[in-house]
Amino acid sequence: MKCSGCQTESKDLNYYTCSNSSCKDVYCSTCSKTPTMSTSRQKLWVCPSCCAKTKKGGDNTNTPIRGSNESSNLNVAPRNKPIAPPSQKNEENSGNELKELTGEVRRLTQLISSLKDKLDEATQSLSKCHVRLEELACSMVAADDRIRKLEIRDLELSELKSSVVLLNQQLNSQAQNHLKNEIEISGLPENTNENLNHTVLLISKKIGVELQDREIDWVTRVGPRRLPLSGENKSNFPRPVVVRLLRRSLRDQMIKAAKSRKNLNSSDFDIQGA
Repeated sequence: MKCSGCQTESKDLNYYTCSNSSCKDVYCSTCSKTPTMSTSRQKLWVCPSCCAKTKKGGDNTNTPIRGSNESSNLNVAPRNKPIAPPSQKNEENSGNELKELTGEVRRLTQLISSLKDKLDEATQSLSKCHVRLEELACSMVAADDRIRKLEIRDLELSELKSSVVLLNQQLNSQAQNHLKNEIEISGLPENTNENLNHTVLLISKKIGVELQDREIDWVTRVGPRRLPLSGENKSNFPRPVVVRLLRRSLRDQMIKAAKSRKNLNSSDFDIQGA
């Protein structure tokens, strides 16, 4: 790169090009008197020659001070052009850039503040979520305990149901066994002051079976009491009499003897009634 100020070849990386479209001269950092410059300032930088033209209002590019190849007889040494003070335009550009930077800084500050607020909100939300998760964990533990207790209760309930079914079967079998010792006597007239034990002993004697009072467990009428019908000598069919004997053999003897004597009635037992 050849500097337009010192007219020497330089390997300096910090070189600047004039922003004037009619100039486009290149200056090194020494001749431009600006070792460092931002990119935005480089785009607006004006060389010292253009600054001098602006101030003086004329073109001095043909003066001997720049030196040219055509005037080789003149023994004029090249010199550095003085750096003109910054123009009003450059000052305005610098002010605009400063305002833009200030605005950018403000916007960044506002953005950082909003991000901080959002971060605080997110932190609070995470704290609430953590508390809620702990509550849910406790609820799940309590629910697991309740489910475990309910499962144990279901097992106990199943066992109890099985026990109830077994007990019902046992009761039914026992009831069936007890029925094998019972005799039902139907059509026996029902009186207010009747003695059923005496009547049963009398019936057994009439049908030919020797039955003792100690061999009878109990005697009773079954079913609700029936009211007599209106009119003379009319009544409901009497309630049956059930006799439980202590021995099943006596029950079988009485049933067998009663089958052979089917024509018995209440008058044979000295019992009033139909």
